[in-house]
Amino acid sequence: MALFGPDRIGAAPPARCYDTVAPLASALGLPIAGEPLLGEECYGDDPDATLRRVRELGALPGVTVVSSQGGVIPDAVRELARDAPPTVSVPTDVPAKKGSIWVLGLRDGVLVCADYIERAGT
Repeated sequence: MALFGPDRIGAAPPARCYDTVAPLASALGLPIAGEPLLGEECYGDDPDATLRRVRELGALPGVTVVSSQGGVIPDAVRELARDAPPTVSVPTDVPAKKGSIWVLGLRDGVLVCADYIERAGT
């Protein structure tokens, strides 16, 4: 993830989400911002608020890295893909295996590219 040149790093509340991005944050000297809306608990309570936050993070200038949970990621990616141009390919059954990565590019709030990396380091 360091190759993407992150400007900020966020994590959902579970410790494993923080642990996932801690090495990156340490290597880059960046803090990890808490992102409670990206956790499964908040998503279950208010999915629209979570999806709004995902869009807000995607609209920030630069590169944002976030660590979320498997109960949030597929819906968030599907929601972003809904308005994407036909050249952006996202499977209907959005994968979100532990340790996997979605690299999403947004321009003006619209998903313009989406790549799934099943295992970090591949």
